Amino acid sequence: MWNYHSEDPHCYEKAIKSDNSEAWVAAIDSELDNIEQHQVWDDHFDTPNRFLNTTWVFRTKPATASLSEKAKARLCIQGFLQTPGKDFFDTFAPTGKFPSLLTLLSAFLFAPLEEEIFIKTLKGPKRKAPFLKLNKSLYGLRQAPKNWNDTLTSWFLEINYVPSLSDACLYIHKYKDSFIFFHVDDMIVVGCTDEFEDLFLKCFPNSSAHKPDTLLGMNLDITILLAEQDLNLLPLYQSYLVSINDWE
Repeated sequence: MWNYHSEDPHCYEKAIKSDNSEAWVAAIDSELDNIEQHQVWDDHFDTPNRFLNTTWVFRTKPATASLSEKAKARLCIQGFLQTPGKDFFDTFAPTGKFPSLLTLLSAFLFAPLEEEIFIKTLKGPKRKAPFLKLNKSLYGLRQAPKNWNDTLTSWFLEINYVPSLSDACLYIHKYKDSFIFFHVDDMIVVGCTDEFEDLFLKCFPNSSAHKPDTLLGMNLDITILLAEQDLNLLPLYQSYLVSINDWE
């Protein structure tokens, strides 16, 4: 289990000067490549009236049954400096109810941003522009969870999944025995997983899918029940954890 008192670096300078600097630099490069692929920002040379700063967050993801230990870097905006009514408006995004499933985590780079927001060019990469204008919902923005929820649930409706009456984060296919439960931007799919995975990877190409073996740092053991009353249903189901951008 991950320890909150770990020796992961707390800032960019410590990361690039640490004993594990090679792994952290690779993680930083991977994060920036991912951001560039999603066209999250454009260079901006004029000084804006308002701009936000960013910070790097570093974490060592422990090994699981399906994934090896990995250094992860995440670029986050200091959203606590945003001004309500100017930098953001509505921020609400539902999260799944605990009885439905345990929570999952991670990534907003597919969600468009409507407000005009600038950030100061971050530490690390050499860029000529002193500022960047955001096109997408970078981590840390107050409205990022809502923007992502709107993007994801609109796509669910397009492929004939509708929200359940009991949980806004549980979607059920109109015609097939297929269910999706999501928390923020990770999800567990039960039912027609192969078909859903193909559609999902076409719409969100930097995603990944694998059998879930951990949730919130806890081991997960999925057992198919073979009770007589379940024979017509459960053997048909497979479950996969879809981890957007491979953060969680």
